[in-house]
Amino acid sequence: MLLTTELSRHHRMSSEADFLFCDHFEFLEHLGSGAFSEVHKARNKKTGVLYAIKRSSKPLGTRSNRRRLLREVVTVDLLPLNERIVNYFRGWQQDGFFFIQMELCAGGCMRSWMDKLTEPVSDDLIWRIVSQVCEGLNVIHSCEEVHLDIKPANLLFTLDGNVKIGDFGTCITSADVAKGDAEEGDCVYLAPEVLREDHFSSAADMFGFGLVLFELAAMAGASSRCWRAEGTAELAWALPKNGPVWQQIRDGHIAGAWLALQGKSPVESTASGELIIPGRTEEMCQLICRLLNPLPKERPTAKVVMELSAAKCQ
Repeated sequence: MLLTTELSRHHRMSSEADFLFCDHFEFLEHLGSGAFSEVHKARNKKTGVLYAIKRSSKPLGTRSNRRRLLREVVTVDLLPLNERIVNYFRGWQQDGFFFIQMELCAGGCMRSWMDKLTEPVSDDLIWRIVSQVCEGLNVIHSCEEVHLDIKPANLLFTLDGNVKIGDFGTCITSADVAKGDAEEGDCVYLAPEVLREDHFSSAADMFGFGLVLFELAAMAGASSRCWRAEGTAELAWALPKNGPVWQQIRDGHIAGAWLALQGKSPVESTASGELIIPGRTEEMCQLICRLLNPLPKERPTAKVVMELSAAKCQ
């Protein structure tokens, strides 16, 4: 079992009888589901405090499923408490399922927020998000861990609008990377070196975040019409899961991919010119391209981007 206090984290072995969901929590609502788990909002019966409770979607029938969920708890346990990282409090097994008690980020995930946007996101807000996410990534990377699934669905808002990094289900240590013991995150945000199963590093997270920044900057640039189909609430374009444009992005042809996503050039285009997003500064567009560099060593680190964006937020 993983227990967390305000000062430290430590492991403790326990039987199922020591901690049961129904003894401590009142179920309130279902928050979301992923490939391996589902998350619920729950209230502590004794204190009234709200939490997010993650439960494995299926019983822990295989060793790999059990190892994956345990690894999530262990990797978070190695991180210091930080305001940019979702806090984990407890993990336990019950009735064959694995549960994790986490901090509730009541503002929801960035994916839901982005999908509801109808007006441009200001540069100031984007730089603030960049600063906060990279602050969290810097903590993770400083502990020699790689998240491997940085995407809008795993970036969570508090009620006051601050951002935290969550879902450490694919997070691994440098030692795990060396052993080749890694699981791929969402293919939409996957760095090319991870797909090739090359040796990869924290730069893989920076590539994923580069695509998050690309979405933030491009989806609601000078006009929301470039993001939503006219007269509808449907997305006019979305980052691809595969195909020619997906490959263009990983080959470093960001300008060509942006044009293709808008239907302004053939998908086969390999344009590698300057990325221009209406309403966005040259500096922001250049940062997107640097983060999406096909060569991991050429991508800026979380610390570098954090310092750059922090200066923009002043």
